[in-house]
Amino acid sequence: MTCSAKPLFPTFSLIFPGLLVRHSGLAARFPGLLVRHFGLAALLLIVGCSGPKDIYSQLRNADLVFVRSGGSAMDDAISDATASTDGRGDFTHVAIVQRQDDSLFVIEALPMRGVIRRPFAEFAAENGDSLLCFRRPDPAVIRDIAGRQGVSEDMLLWAFVQRALSRLGEGYDYIYLPDNGLCYCSELIYDSYIDTAPSPGDCHLFCSAPMNFLAPDGTLPDFWKELFELMQSPVPQGVNGTNPNDMFRDPILVDVPGL
Repeated sequence: MTCSAKPLFPTFSLIFPGLLVRHSGLAARFPGLLVRHFGLAALLLIVGCSGPKDIYSQLRNADLVFVRSGGSAMDDAISDATASTDGRGDFTHVAIVQRQDDSLFVIEALPMRGVIRRPFAEFAAENGDSLLCFRRPDPAVIRDIAGRQGVSEDMLLWAFVQRALSRLGEGYDYIYLPDNGLCYCSELIYDSYIDTAPSPGDCHLFCSAPMNFLAPDGTLPDFWKELFELMQSPVPQGVNGTNPNDMFRDPILVDVPGL
């Protein structure tokens, strides 16, 4: 995949905020959304900077952070199409953890910003601790893959992080299509967790499936309708892809102890 800091649709960066505000109502009601889409400057106006809590000290490379719905139009559209009915969460974003010595970072793909790396403290303050949920690859799976590759488990986890880092600067994939040099949040994770040892079948650790953008009643939410009209692109209904909710429930993941 090619990596480019230039957005594929430059005018969208000027129009997308209006699309969000039109469907979200008062921005003050959704401080997490405001920061997620408009950057650190908005964060500093809403909440003070704070360091990571001690409980996060057990996070390690390649752990995943899932973010529950914050109530925005985009979050609602994702939830309507992908939320589970089993009560196991309503997640609309996912990021990968990087630990560098005593510092903690996340790598994520965000609208308006593309693939970025930033301090975990900023990420947690923006989204709110209560909306975060942590999972990691099953240790038994990691041991098996590391053994077949002839590397340590730590080296394997670091390889996942390195793949995510290699995509820094890539633009956000507003049209949710594979292999187009752009990236959405769960796609970044999907393409980072790869088993390079010779084995039959797909080398991705996570499953992909036909995507759904329709609400439970079969209608297309206004947010998606306006988005894809703006992009002049068909809705990729049924195209294989990923989403945070399906990824959260993937059997390859387990809960991070204590979080």
